[in-house]
Amino acid sequence: MALGKAGASFKATGGNVNELIALVSTAAASTRQSAEVIGNSLKSISSRLTRRRTIDLAKTFGVDLLENGKFVGVYKAIERIAAASRNFSTGSVEWSNFVQEVAG
Repeated sequence: MALGKAGASFKATGGNVNELIALVSTAAASTRQSAEVIGNSLKSISSRLTRRRTIDLAKTFGVDLLENGKFVGVYKAIERIAAASRNFSTGSVEWSNFVQEVAG
């Protein structure tokens, strides 16, 4: 179910099935959410990550979501965001706003 919900959106943003399975598995293990919730979430996140506003905001945190002018893909974008998150405290308002922009 999660793969079906997020699959088309994920593929449209440059992802492949192995990356999608990895993200779904990680989300399921960490959140204990249903496949439907995970699928909808990944579909929304995939869409948000490609917005110009999100790409520009990510850049202010040192996260480049583009390579040669093209979106890097959802999996790589999430990896880059996760790496950058280590540089911010959980109480950082700016970082919280960025996460809200991406995850909703």
